[in-house]
Amino acid sequence: MMRQLILLLIFIIISPLLYAIISRTKAFLVGKKGIPFLFNYYTLIKLFRKNVIYSKTITPIFKVAPIINLSAILLVLMFLPLGNLSPLLSFKGDVLFIFYLLTLGKIFMVLAGVDTGSSFEGMGCAREVFFSALGEIVLFLIFIMFYRLTNQLELSSYFVEGKLILHSKATLIPIIFISIALFVILLLENARVPVDDPLTHLELTMIHEVMILDYSGPDLGIIHLTSQLKMFFYAALISNLLMPVTSVMSIVPIIPVMPVTSGMFSVDVILPFSQLIVFTAILISVYVIVGVVESSMGRYQLKRVPKFVLSSLVLVVLATILTWRG
Repeated sequence: MMRQLILLLIFIIISPLLYAIISRTKAFLVGKKGIPFLFNYYTLIKLFRKNVIYSKTITPIFKVAPIINLSAILLVLMFLPLGNLSPLLSFKGDVLFIFYLLTLGKIFMVLAGVDTGSSFEGMGCAREVFFSALGEIVLFLIFIMFYRLTNQLELSSYFVEGKLILHSKATLIPIIFISIALFVILLLENARVPVDDPLTHLELTMIHEVMILDYSGPDLGIIHLTSQLKMFFYAALISNLLMPVTSVMSIVPIIPVMPVTSGMFSVDVILPFSQLIVFTAILISVYVIVGVVESSMGRYQLKRVPKFVLSSLVLVVLATILTWRG
């Protein structure tokens, strides 16, 4: 348990560093130097040192929404397996609890956007809710397929010890399809190109950013930190899915097959460490791919975003057909 807690705290601390990989990748592809890797830490420190300015029209919902959103994502991360290690928390049906927590945080952020009394922010809230509803359809279908393969509703049961891979009749193609679908959801839920552009300030195209225009100081810092942690959550889901135990064993052949307990190290220590290395490598690759996608294409028109999101639904259906056992 202590090992999982320390590992989770490490990933929470380095989530702003991982987030900077996207900007560095985009800068590298266009021949620029890019921001420092510690830039997000500087931004968070600067925001937490500033004063907060509140409008006279707001209610307490506006003030507590960022804290509730951050608390929800931190609790969600406790259910997330990391590098084939069991999570801190797990119980039967926690998959539904996890995504209800994510929805709870989003609901409060939407209520906070409406709470300002701005029709502009209300427009962004409506777009956020509509696109998120489309993404939830895909997510629930993915986990329905996982449940059909494993007959379990614990998030850890899909990734720890490669249980999902072992229960799947066709391994490679369905996992690739589901990974692509989850990547589309990652772009949607984190307001990344081509769904949204976190750097835009064009009124007619803003979705997520318009919801937080009235936030400043520590509240805005909490929102940025929450976005970085949410990006890590979805990237970790993809990394777990792409890291079955069989692949780890083939990638790290130096691990002895027979139990070894002599000296300071044993197989049960070396094996999780090697799996953690593979997990981290895949995790970084996901961030790099996000940067490549944002560098190679522009933001979609709003009317094309639903088609883009629902295209991942086709991949989930195909994956379900390929794993159908009759």
